[in-house]
Amino acid sequence: MKWHTGIAGVMSPTEVEVLSGIVSGIDPRREVFGESSVALGILASTKTLAGERNRYPLRYPVRERIEEIVEAVVRSLDELAGAGTDVDLCGFSFGGLVASRVAAARGHTRKLAVIGTAGHGLKSRYTLEMRNWRLAREPDALWSALRNNLAALMIHDPRDIDALAMEVHRACCTATRFRSKTISRAALLAPILEGVDAPVLLVWGEHDVTTQPEAAARSIADRRAGIEWHIVPGAGHWAQYERADEVNRLLLEWFA
Repeated sequence: MKWHTGIAGVMSPTEVEVLSGIVSGIDPRREVFGESSVALGILASTKTLAGERNRYPLRYPVRERIEEIVEAVVRSLDELAGAGTDVDLCGFSFGGLVASRVAAARGHTRKLAVIGTAGHGLKSRYTLEMRNWRLAREPDALWSALRNNLAALMIHDPRDIDALAMEVHRACCTATRFRSKTISRAALLAPILEGVDAPVLLVWGEHDVTTQPEAAARSIADRRAGIEWHIVPGAGHWAQYERADEVNRLLLEWFA
């Protein structure tokens, strides 16, 4: 996979395109999927997609409802990949919930993987308080708030908070127009996955503060056959950044 800041061209069955604009990719520091890989839609932060009105994939208006995001992504996938074309979907965090709803609504999903997904319905376990970066009036205050929030929510080991993590986090936060907190905390995922006719892989970081990872995985996997799960040792919520090699390996094996 290549690190992109937007979409260029149209997806073909033998190309990989990132459908999520500026987001946390599988591993932004290196190319993972070769150009001969099956078409793969990464919905890693679909709420960012919703705010990027000038970007190609979501040319349709998105306002306040998750249904509008799902509809926009489905229509965009149909244009990029072709209606009725099987695709692999992978989503991260709130994008995991959206990717699951896209798979249920559109069908034609060969495999689905979700990383640190929202919608599990279990309690979070924050140890640091989040700070409102929108209140920052100076650049130093903005970066300080973003670094705090990366440590509070996204990344377990502070040593993994590097310049790239900071910039990706800033870009995603400032582009976001859809407030996903209420929807993300609701127990929506399991019933949605019951309507997905595809194998599903659940991935959480061991230290993901948005849930109790093993309990969340078991509660969802027990609802239907065809759901596998994996806990990434040492990783926080942003597992594909903090433990890129392991998550890359998991996804390459899953989508092979």
